[in-house]
Amino acid sequence: DFTEYGWYESAMFESENDRVREIASTQNITFNDHKKGIEPERFLANDDLNSMFVITSVNKDLHGRPFVSSFEARDIETYPFYAVQWHPEKNAHEYGTIPGTDNPKNPAINHSATAVKVGEKMARVFVTEARKSMHVYAQVNKYPLIWSYEMVPDLGRSFQFVYLVPPGEEPTDKSKLEKASKTLSSTLS
Repeated sequence: DFTEYGWYESAMFESENDRVREIASTQNITFNDHKKGIEPERFLANDDLNSMFVITSVNKDLHGRPFVSSFEARDIETYPFYAVQWHPEKNAHEYGTIPGTDNPKNPAINHSATAVKVGEKMARVFVTEARKSMHVYAQVNKYPLIWSYEMVPDLGRSFQFVYLVPPGEEPTDKSKLEKASKTLSSTLS
């Protein structure tokens, strides 16, 4: 449920996202697999949180307890901080079946076209903010890009693959590191 601020004033759910607000307020499209979200009353009682952030939506957890499901900075121009306590990425990207069956791993994830559209709109908010940054990732040799490391199956956990990043070791494939570094350098030129 959107708060009044979330419906009328939120930058995260601004006017171009009217359809997102409509879909999210009328369809069960957010995946709320949480048990320890902060209750709205606790959020509002915390002067530090409440002075910096404003609640944009509230939802109910697996036990029916209300929790703050999204919020953003009150001064979004100075502090472009957004937060969601749900998974907009799962609608489009989290598939899978229980091994040896055709049963979905998590049938609560809505994969409808409208649910995916909401995830895409949320991603667009994040990408739009990221594009405003003038920061450049220039330490590829010191801090390699993730695809420089070995990717392996996650052996029964929620996600399908993990990257193995050994502490203090070099990337497993120097040619990937060099290619990534050249690609990044040419992109920034």
